[in-house]
Amino acid sequence: MRRGRAPLCLPSVPMAHYESSATTLGALQRGLGRGVFGDLSDALAVLRDDYRWDGVDERAVYLARLVRDFDLPVPSLTSSLQNLDVLSVLGRCGVLSAVDALHDYVRSGPQWVEVLETVAVDWPLEMWDDLRPVALARLAPGARVWGKPWKHWGLAAPLVRPARRLLGDRTTEELLALLSDDAVRELNRRGPHPALLDLAGSLPPLPSLCRSLELLGALAVPLARTWAAQPDHPLRGGAVDVLALHGDDSDLSAIFAEWDRLDHLPDFRCGYDTLAAGVARIGARAAVPRLRKLWYSPHSYERAAYLRALNALDPEVAGPFLAEGLWDCESEVRLFAVEHATVSQLGRLAFLRDDPMETASVRAAAASRISSV
Repeated sequence: MRRGRAPLCLPSVPMAHYESSATTLGALQRGLGRGVFGDLSDALAVLRDDYRWDGVDERAVYLARLVRDFDLPVPSLTSSLQNLDVLSVLGRCGVLSAVDALHDYVRSGPQWVEVLETVAVDWPLEMWDDLRPVALARLAPGARVWGKPWKHWGLAAPLVRPARRLLGDRTTEELLALLSDDAVRELNRRGPHPALLDLAGSLPPLPSLCRSLELLGALAVPLARTWAAQPDHPLRGGAVDVLALHGDDSDLSAIFAEWDRLDHLPDFRCGYDTLAAGVARIGARAAVPRLRKLWYSPHSYERAAYLRALNALDPEVAGPFLAEGLWDCESEVRLFAVEHATVSQLGRLAFLRDDPMETASVRAAAASRISSV
């Protein structure tokens, strides 16, 4: 459930900084496929500043392609943190100026360890192994490092044995008797416990109970309906997610009410993915306008969920979004779009299949789709 990962939902840029999605700049800021077809003088703005709404939003391949395919200036690493990933993609694909920029940064930049460890994952060994003398000279005495370059050079610190789990030695019966938040977390680690359903109604609203309901699945629907019917219940959001995953059309009013609540949270664009999956599973075509609106959200991480739901509910409406998805910033969107591509899109499929910047999963899917359409 997305709400269980709420700490990730931290806006990187205030909403007021986004241009309309109808403009080229607004589309580029959101990583939308349509952005590459406009006036790309605006592309320099999205290379200067990081417009990801959330740190999990993807932009590296999208922006690296803009630089390569439209001969834009190679971005400066220090202008924004996202450009570390952009330069890494460019370097992996043989753009020598990007390789030189990252090598120079390892020699003198403040976040050089992060840069070195990133390129060591993305690049072949021969492209970064010569940085060993520089890294050894810059590494602080006594520093403990664990990443790939340090392992290769025999300098990685040994893994520290994980701390003993809190309450890990208690029996299930003892944990059910305790029923603190820590006790419920430990129960969740061990799997679903139907006994919690009889106890949950008398418990305080422990955050860990949302995970308990998720593990219990369809068994938790009656309790989830009770909580979802209480607008002020602290665990209402998690309860609605359970209904989206396991409920039926009688739960649509609760799902849409939660959708409306999210819409009215200022500068917040997170938590719709489970709701989208739910309306698609239930077959609620009334959600189609909502899904179309979400496509333009600056938070691109959940965009694939919207596209899957839209295609399930109304394939005809989804058609243009699937076409645009072949150019999207999110690899999961590109993957789904590739899997549903038509004969008219064979040229783009061949591009994605052969592009070294593309992810392995999308390249493989493009190759498979070409052979099947």
